[in-house]
Amino acid sequence: MSIQNPEEILIRLLLRRHGIPSCDYSGLRLLSDVIQRDYGQKVSLNTLARIAGLRSDTRTPFSHTMDILAKAAHFPDFKQFEQFVKTKSSLRLTDNRELLTPFIAGYTKEAIANNDLFFIKKFLAHIEKNGCPTDELYAISYAIAEGLRINKNPGEIIKLLTNTPVSVDLFFETYVDSDHFIGYYGKSMTTIADKIKDPGRLFLFSNAIALQYDKETGNASSYKKRGKKLVGVDDSIIEKMVAQKWIYPVARWIGATAGFLYQQGDKNSGNLIIEKMISYKNRLTPDEQMILLSEASSVAPYLEQSIFKELVGLYIKNKEKIVFEFDSLVNAGVNLMMRNKSNALLTLKQVENYMDRYPLQFSMNKIVLHKKALKLFK
Repeated sequence: MSIQNPEEILIRLLLRRHGIPSCDYSGLRLLSDVIQRDYGQKVSLNTLARIAGLRSDTRTPFSHTMDILAKAAHFPDFKQFEQFVKTKSSLRLTDNRELLTPFIAGYTKEAIANNDLFFIKKFLAHIEKNGCPTDELYAISYAIAEGLRINKNPGEIIKLLTNTPVSVDLFFETYVDSDHFIGYYGKSMTTIADKIKDPGRLFLFSNAIALQYDKETGNASSYKKRGKKLVGVDDSIIEKMVAQKWIYPVARWIGATAGFLYQQGDKNSGNLIIEKMISYKNRLTPDEQMILLSEASSVAPYLEQSIFKELVGLYIKNKEKIVFEFDSLVNAGVNLMMRNKSNALLTLKQVENYMDRYPLQFSMNKIVLHKKALKLFK
């Protein structure tokens, strides 16, 4: 079932945020009471039911009503929420009412922790067939990360996750901090990267992670071979992915490939890749640009001053327009300030405020990004 309209997605997001398990009249009555109690705004049960698609009346809700609901979900207004939906739809997620987030997330954590391969295989197959609502993605992703952290022997689970395209597409691509990801999955990513020949999304993503793993483990020959493979990806493939809004694999490719070229002393080619990234600015939303900046900023120490200034300018231009990618915003800001702290793109208080206000977005990388920020601002 295709992902629903932004109005209905917003209702479902609010229900889950306030722990209301069902999108029916009973659940919506509770939501109406919560909005009145917590936000001092009245949105009637009938209005919520109409927005949620439970009534045959299809009148368009008033814009101020939608703004009230968006603010209750911590967005400035409904227009910004629509932009968020557009940004996240680049993951090509679909909606499925069958998943009960608290139960599924809790069971997934236990299954990962206890090497329940049967359940995980079935669960991933279910998602591949039926999709996963945007707001449930992060709860499930967090459950996987938590399960892995307490699993004392996760080899088989990691092998399964990294060899299942849907798990890479839906879960792994949202990791902002590459170092954290490499620590978990670097070794397994080299295996899947070596198996993939067609330069698609999984090819770019797995080889980008494997390249950094090769570097960290001192495997010079594999690092050079894999780097050349990434450099050789045809421009048309990258252009097609940008057009289709496959932003995460493109971001990984930019960071890893530019880093490789700079390491090899090919500064001109590295600069061209970063300039290519900058050229996408008029084709992408602020959130999508920040995803690219998060990875491109990882090579900030190598950049010519003029290109570095362009990245800083792009960051400043988009910072106040971000509606969801706050982890990317923090990562990019910290990376850029590590080269030139006088830019004052962020403060430690701002970083911590983002983490407190948007816990869902930092569910898988809060500890790593906070340590990174503490190191910068110490």
